[in-house]
Amino acid sequence: MTSTEGKLQVVQQLHDIAKQPQGHDLITQDPSLLSGLVLFLDIQQHEEPVVCASLQVLELLAHKPSCRPIMHQQLGMKESLQHICSRDTAAQASAQSVFQLLYKAEQKSKTPGSGLKDTYNSTRSSNSNNIRKKVCFLGAANKKSKTITLQIKGLTDQHRRELCVSQLLKVKGVISFTFNMPLKRCILRARPDLKAESLVATVNQTGVMSAQQVVRNDQGEEVLLSFGAHPADANKENAALPEYLPEEDSPVKSDGFTLARSGHDSKGGGGWLSSAAGAAVSYLSKSFYW
Repeated sequence: MTSTEGKLQVVQQLHDIAKQPQGHDLITQDPSLLSGLVLFLDIQQHEEPVVCASLQVLELLAHKPSCRPIMHQQLGMKESLQHICSRDTAAQASAQSVFQLLYKAEQKSKTPGSGLKDTYNSTRSSNSNNIRKKVCFLGAANKKSKTITLQIKGLTDQHRRELCVSQLLKVKGVISFTFNMPLKRCILRARPDLKAESLVATVNQTGVMSAQQVVRNDQGEEVLLSFGAHPADANKENAALPEYLPEEDSPVKSDGFTLARSGHDSKGGGGWLSSAAGAAVSYLSKSFYW
């Protein structure tokens, strides 16, 4: 199976899940799947059929009012859609449709919140909270890690990307990370006690790149944090953390059945929905894992 076929297969699985009564909530409740779809929108790194298929899934999700608050807060979603809308490609019409669904009604779909918050830790709607009580995605994975997004100035080519990789691998507590080169961003999964300041300081130590953390305020707008002139001091707070965690220590396990329902007997077989969601997470985990 080629790389393109593999991507199309996992997107098709997500498309089938999104058509089910509660399938759209399973996708939007899990950062791995939603961010994976956003990564597939990168028309410079992925084939157009993959981009179009990903947009079809996002369009299904965007038609569900309960999904919109989560989707319009997803880092990289708006920028990726705008980039596709500005290009004359087969994916343009779908991108415009998704963009209108998400951002035309943005004022109606915003959820309340207070202060700055990380995207994946943002407040969910009451409907999403009710679903979360019934569905536990990836087990305790989200309790063992957090997501940090960095905006990296100077991340312009493969050489600098490799330099950034070598630096981030030295940071204790990092689990995995992936890059969005057109947006010059790095999305990391890390232990909850890892400070974003130390990641910013590590990137700044390259001498040719500088980083800021991307967060959202209570208006849903992206804000960049630089942590002052001396973020390197934050490294002292991470002294007790373990080294870069190997794949077996990642909270996302490639067992193909990472979806579990409360009170459901795993031996009874959770059905194709569980298997498909688990397979999709497994593929995305392997494809974007460092």
